[in-house]
Amino acid sequence: MDHFWRHGPAAVSLNELCRRAGISKPALYRAFGGEEGLLLASLERYRERVLVPRQGALGADVPFGVLYERAIDALTSDLGTPPGCLFTRLRQAPARLSPAVLARVGELEEEQLSTLVAWVRAAQERGELRPDLPPELAAHFVDTQFMTVLTQVVQGQPVARIRAVAKLAGQALRIGRLVQESGSLSAHRPFAENQR
Repeated sequence: MDHFWRHGPAAVSLNELCRRAGISKPALYRAFGGEEGLLLASLERYRERVLVPRQGALGADVPFGVLYERAIDALTSDLGTPPGCLFTRLRQAPARLSPAVLARVGELEEEQLSTLVAWVRAAQERGELRPDLPPELAAHFVDTQFMTVLTQVVQGQPVARIRAVAKLAGQALRIGRLVQESGSLSAHRPFAENQR
């Protein structure tokens, strides 16, 4: 799991993976059925160890802004793990994934977005987020912010700047106005009508 997390799915050959793990290629095939099975097993392990706890933390009874900033701080902190996120790496490389891995990544993406939608709705019900934001749109916005943060961490960008920009972006959900001309995002389609 750590190898895929640190280097991505296509960075090292199966032979190199076997050498690093101290197992033979036939043993890897017996255990996982090949590279696809190994990647799926690594993704499941990552889900259990990282994604599920991260998603569970979003259910805490903590104000949205505080929890959002804690999430940004955690995503940019050295927790003794490889930088970034295996799930994000896989989402950013769909052309390199087998159909089975791509399907599982899609399922995990839906799971994550569902968690984010519930988090946004709860915050809206508590009056912490703009009520005019469609929860699905806000969830995709937060997901994009988290992916951007994780990608920038892997790129080695300055953590202070990553945090500042992500926290600024998060304010749009709470106090900012993403659409100046209209009070409703659902009614605003900036390019759809202009490009016909």
